[in-house]
Amino acid sequence: MLLAVGHDLRTPLATLQAAVEALQDGLAADPDRYLRAMATHLKLLRGMVDDLLVLTGLEAGEVRPEHIPLYLAAGAAEVLTPVAARQQVTIELETKGAAPVHGDAMALDRVLRNLLDNAVRHAPPGRTITLQLATDSGAGGVRVHDDGPGFPTAFVERAFDRFSRADEARERDGGGAGLGLAIARELIEAHGGNIWIEPGPGATVAFRVPTASAHQRTWSAGSRSRAIRPGAT
Repeated sequence: MLLAVGHDLRTPLATLQAAVEALQDGLAADPDRYLRAMATHLKLLRGMVDDLLVLTGLEAGEVRPEHIPLYLAAGAAEVLTPVAARQQVTIELETKGAAPVHGDAMALDRVLRNLLDNAVRHAPPGRTITLQLATDSGAGGVRVHDDGPGFPTAFVERAFDRFSRADEARERDGGGAGLGLAIARELIEAHGGNIWIEPGPGATVAFRVPTASAHQRTWSAGSRSRAIRPGAT
């Protein structure tokens, strides 16, 4: 894990160092452009660190989602719609009424953001991403589908592993550390649910979270819980 983290941190750090040196030496023809690029890489680094802290906290049992009655919401779609528009991608919402579950609103929102963000970054321009919310067989269900080329077969087998990427070359140029789906799996399983990739056409990631509160009993009555805050993926 440390080797993978070091590899992912190397590129943005090297870029930041080169930009700082160029500014210090007066070699930056357009300082504002350099500063904007530095801000972008700092945001990337912050997102990677946030993801690592959440993932390690989940694995160590230090971060536990709350379990309260709530409805699966489509707020993540609204937040990411401007980002999708810049990529010439459309996000459409399909819902069959409210989807009540027992869970942590912040944690589930983070999962939705991770899935939608992945879809936006990988869907070709002109494509549509569909977010479906529904209740089925005692569980709140979510499907995020894009009508792009779909996931490579080799990637599907390791999609939820840490540091896995559908396109290694493209992702290492600034697409994240490959932790988005790993965090999504940890959070959904902590809710007593399950998450999976559906076969094509296109790319579809789906998850289900129980509506019943039986899973809440797995947490000790005296344990402390804190909500998962949405962050970069």
